[in-house]
Amino acid sequence: MTASAILRPWRRMSVILVAVAMVAGLPLAAQPASATSKGRSTISGKVSTAAPDKRAHDGVTVVAYRRTAVNRWVRQKSVRTTRSGAFTIKRVPAGTYRLLARSNSWNAADRWFGGETVWDGRPSGRTLTAAGGKSFKVKTGKTSKRHHTKLAAAGELRVTFVDDRGLKPVLGTVTYRRRADGNGNGQWRTTPLDDSYRLRTLQPGRHTVKYRGVDGAWRTSVVVVKADAKAPTSLRVPASIRPLAATPSLSVMPSASGADKIAVDRWSRFFNYPNDKLSITYQWYRSGAAIAGATGPEYVSTPADRSHRLSVHVTASRPGYTPVVIKSQSTAVSRSTTTTALTLSKRSARFGETDTIIATAKVTAADGGSVAGEVRFSAGPRDCVEESGCEYLSWIAYADVNASGVATMRLPRRLSVVTQIEASFWPRVSTSGFVSPSTARAAPITVIPRASRTKVSLRPKSVRRGARPKVTVRVTVPGGIAPHQIVGSIVVTANGKKVGAWKASAFPHTNKVKITLKRFSRKGTYKIRARFVAAPGPQTRHQVRSGAKSSTSKPVKLRVR
Repeated sequence: MTASAILRPWRRMSVILVAVAMVAGLPLAAQPASATSKGRSTISGKVSTAAPDKRAHDGVTVVAYRRTAVNRWVRQKSVRTTRSGAFTIKRVPAGTYRLLARSNSWNAADRWFGGETVWDGRPSGRTLTAAGGKSFKVKTGKTSKRHHTKLAAAGELRVTFVDDRGLKPVLGTVTYRRRADGNGNGQWRTTPLDDSYRLRTLQPGRHTVKYRGVDGAWRTSVVVVKADAKAPTSLRVPASIRPLAATPSLSVMPSASGADKIAVDRWSRFFNYPNDKLSITYQWYRSGAAIAGATGPEYVSTPADRSHRLSVHVTASRPGYTPVVIKSQSTAVSRSTTTTALTLSKRSARFGETDTIIATAKVTAADGGSVAGEVRFSAGPRDCVEESGCEYLSWIAYADVNASGVATMRLPRRLSVVTQIEASFWPRVSTSGFVSPSTARAAPITVIPRASRTKVSLRPKSVRRGARPKVTVRVTVPGGIAPHQIVGSIVVTANGKKVGAWKASAFPHTNKVKITLKRFSRKGTYKIRARFVAAPGPQTRHQVRSGAKSSTSKPVKLRVR
């Protein structure tokens, strides 16, 4: 008897046991799930267009929506079509789907596959309660092919506004529908206030638009939109100058001398016509009385303006049009000049301990009144300004002035470049009144560098004659100094003669550097030393004062054989 004949009865017995277990409801070992149970299906098809421009189907976004158990449609995936309009959506789970073609061109509208064209705005959101088009099923691990839709051609309406006398441009607002009048009622869309619009993706046909100028009555016009065409149209509004803002705002720039500059933005548009179509004039007022000669968009205050409020009247005119005057809000000017005094708690500190120095600024108004604003504390190289490229060497901080006119600030901990301490007071400008700015400088403080330790190492310590050995130089400083704050150069000597150097100004991301020495042509034993030379000060924008002092390493022996 063969081995297979012997095992055959046991196979029949195992089948019987499995059947009994299923009938009895006994638990069986779970079988491994199929690898194609989820995300292995594919949807493919093509999108074409009815527009004469065949490129309208190039780059169309096809969105696949999958129906859930609660009869909602969830966006599963989206892809863009190729130049030929073909698309393939890969790795989607099995289920019931609907497809939406979203056009990215003005001359074609969105459309559901097997359904209607979307004129009144494309669906938004990941989950939809209702979806258009026809449903289809996608099986696990299979490809659902030959899905096709044809995008409807759309048109564009270019709207410009012109007044009843033919002057343009002029501001206006238009309300329109994407659907033509004979194809149902679509939702009304209102454009913002502007002098021209591009109303895109409109259904070809006759459209009724409603429009009006600034503060004018609504008017109605019928326009014709053609497929794949940009139709220009002009809509007429009343020929009258209208203000856009009843009260233009003023900007105040305080000056240390008390001669503040008050200005109205001459480039702002205050009326429904552009400024170059109108004649704009200005007249400044002091407490309601016209100031002689003050007829520009800017005004510099004088001592006579103190304790008064200033305003400006802006007049727009044009031949044949009724002039319009708008009045700005009134504002006050600085009531008094100020002086700022700066004191330091001490004049020197070790590097890493400069936060023990406290700067105090005292702001005093010349009229003895209160002051309000903030003080800008700064420390950095002398004559260092933002435009010079050395602003990254500086430190800047701000503090509010208290009721006594005092502001205090603790200096940062690791301040190395300090040749100038400055405190600049800037008032808090308000319409009720303020004071002038002022600046104070204090004598520079002295930052004492910390002691450093230089160590040189050789690997290998024995080389052949004519070789160029390499050394590693490490500079360490107690007190938690960062490598870039160790600034200077390194000189390597052999028996007192220079054999290598490192001339960079600041250490890289680590506090050690590798230096290749000169060739050693003679045999013998050499004493190798490395000396770190700290940078004395910020001579250029790339050289800053070092937080560490100079130091020399102990010698190490190099054998040249």
